[in-house]
Amino acid sequence: MKNVDIIAETAIAAGLMTEKEIGEFFTAHGYLPFRTFAEWKKAGYSVKKGEHAKLTAWIWMPKKKSEKQKKAEAKALEAAGIKDAEKIEEESEEKNPDFVKVKAFLFGTEQVEKAERKAA
Repeated sequence: MKNVDIIAETAIAAGLMTEKEIGEFFTAHGYLPFRTFAEWKKAGYSVKKGEHAKLTAWIWMPKKKSEKQKKAEAKALEAAGIKDAEKIEEESEEKNPDFVKVKAFLFGTEQVEKAERKAA
């Protein structure tokens, strides 16, 4: 099950939206009306001060390897005579990363505002 489906089902179960409303919103905007703090920030929005997550859901996130694990795997590949071990490691991680479920705190569209650009 994809994160989009998990979030949609959780919103419906919480009574925040109906299946029809979610479908219409997704069709009109191309995304769900609930996103994590980081996802809103990446999209150019900020969560309004004092807002608390409207929805929590267990979603899939890629598992990140520690630098120690990456170096050990690269050494093993190089010892086996495989050149460019780091490049192979990066490519394989992108194509087939391990995933873990994490608890996500999601904010709705009414809880965010367009972020102001700061002058540099």
